[in-house]
Amino acid sequence: MYLSRLVSFGGDWFLLVPMLGLVNEISGSAILTAAVLAANTLPAFLASPLGGVLADHFDRRKVIISANIGSIAAASLMLAVDSPMGRSLGGGVPLALAGLAILAGLGALITPASSAALPALVEPEDLADATFLVESTWGTMAAVGSGLGGLVATLIGRDAAIVIDALSFAVAAWLVFRIRRPLRIGLVTSTGRMRTALASAIAYIRSNPPVAALMTSKAGFAVFGAGAVALLPVLSLDVFMAGDAGTGLLLGFRGIGVLIGPFLIRAIVGGTDRRVLLAIGFTMTLWGLSYLGTAAAPTILLAACAVLIGHAGAGSQWTFSSYGLQLYTDDSVRGRIFGLDFAAVTLTSTASQLLFGLLAETVAVRAIFAGTAVAAMGFGILWWRLTRRYWDRPAAGLYVQPIPPPRGSPD
Repeated sequence: MYLSRLVSFGGDWFLLVPMLGLVNEISGSAILTAAVLAANTLPAFLASPLGGVLADHFDRRKVIISANIGSIAAASLMLAVDSPMGRSLGGGVPLALAGLAILAGLGALITPASSAALPALVEPEDLADATFLVESTWGTMAAVGSGLGGLVATLIGRDAAIVIDALSFAVAAWLVFRIRRPLRIGLVTSTGRMRTALASAIAYIRSNPPVAALMTSKAGFAVFGAGAVALLPVLSLDVFMAGDAGTGLLLGFRGIGVLIGPFLIRAIVGGTDRRVLLAIGFTMTLWGLSYLGTAAAPTILLAACAVLIGHAGAGSQWTFSSYGLQLYTDDSVRGRIFGLDFAAVTLTSTASQLLFGLLAETVAVRAIFAGTAVAAMGFGILWWRLTRRYWDRPAAGLYVQPIPPPRGSPD
């Protein structure tokens, strides 16, 4: 499962960096460049609840493999963006955004299923290490994939990155096919209607305060973090004039921070569940402090170093809250919880990316970074103060309870 996510995310980052450069080259617009990242998140908001329901009601292995196979075709579509055929169909920016949107929607079917399957694949005492490892795949490939994606696009062309992306999904599907252990604990629940299934999950969240608190962590922080990340290509292309290689550098250092941050900060705060969950608010504050450095950096290398430190905090916030959701949710509803969590994140991320892209048309990127950094620090401190009481007792088994029926249900 770890290798499957690693390979799949690696292909995604190979694709995203050249697409950012291509759209910026075609349009010359900050808002359309930001829209590339929005196209990579908004469809995930729409598809994630469905992905959660599929993860709870169907064979998780088949869900993951089918979505990866569909992604091969979607990635191959991107070869037409800058081709004669693509231009005859309208090509350019609309086709690039459409291809990224399809990939994002299919990816949103994979993430809840693979995250929900994790407790079934490891022993309880290994869940923390396994969660940190699997959740680090995004950061690993954001670091390696984006850096190499920028390099590949510069040296041998953007089409090569697209082909690598398509092949990565085939490898990811094959790896999941080879897993022999069941991907769930217990039996598949009754399918029912999607609306009823989601209503049950929402009722579960409302009756479990720690779960509700953890779900506000990612979505709330994305208001600041996603919009700022959407402007990193603009910082490279328009402020530092560093091209695709500069974009790959900033996004690559971001990925390194996401990768090492959870392991490093976990070692600093201690390995107990309570200390890890208490640290979530402070990791958001670390991101804000670091982006003040990004706003003031005189060179792209110093900006990248500040981005690395900031996303060590952002990656920890993501991983720590995901681990908390593993602890506090039952397997029968875990797919829907992760699906709704991802949907909330992608919704706030998309809104933030588009808003920040619009602001960048009239406001200096450095000024936007500075203001966002201060707001993120305030949010982190506030979240810590409002939620710290939930982590005073051990998490295991404390809030996990049967799923309440939705209001108006005959059950």
